[in-house]
Amino acid sequence: MQTSIFSYSIKNVLISIWQFKYYMKISKQLNKLKNLNVQAEKCSTREEAKKIINKANKAQSKISK
Repeated sequence: MQTSIFSYSIKNVLISIWQFKYYMKISKQLNKLKNLNVQAEKCSTREEAKKIINKANKAQSKISK
């Protein structure tokens, strides 16, 4: 009986770690999008805007996965 309880607790810890890493990945991408939004408001050329849009699309796709 002891081994099943031990294996269950390890399984829960591994799931918790995975959920935390997933949350951190999403929060990092959201922070990138916030920063890109600020940069987009300040950009003055079309080329800068294209670069920012490409970066924002990439961050958004990582969130959507």
